[in-house]
Amino acid sequence: MKKQNSKITFFLIITLFTTVLFSCKQDEERIPYAYVDFYADLNAPVYIDLNPVGNSLTVTGGVRGIILFHKNSDEFMAIERNCSHDPYNTCEVVEVDSTGIYAVCNCCGSKFSLYDGFLVSGPAKYPLNTYATTYNSLTNILHVYN
Repeated sequence: MKKQNSKITFFLIITLFTTVLFSCKQDEERIPYAYVDFYADLNAPVYIDLNPVGNSLTVTGGVRGIILFHKNSDEFMAIERNCSHDPYNTCEVVEVDSTGIYAVCNCCGSKFSLYDGFLVSGPAKYPLNTYATTYNSLTNILHVYN
């Protein structure tokens, strides 16, 4: 009887271990990592269009480019243009739409808010990557980094 109990216990432990092992799958990377660290002088002609609140500007950097969005008086968003639906497909790049408040992927049709990078509609399951920003209103310099 004791031998049978130890076999049952062993079987239950192996079953539990196997269940836990195979139920823990790693999340696949949504958007590849890219090192970002640059300063944008908003007094410079290349960035001057970003000064009014609500305006956006597309710049190089990140994986497929970065959208800089002037959210409110002293707050900016820096959003990766690589769509989270199928980030390794070169077609998956978001563009600012005509409303100026959404970024839309021309490939899959996913729509994201420029205010936070969150998904509004479409087949994507995740928000867009965002980068940290620090704005110095005295110098009018925006720091974008991760």
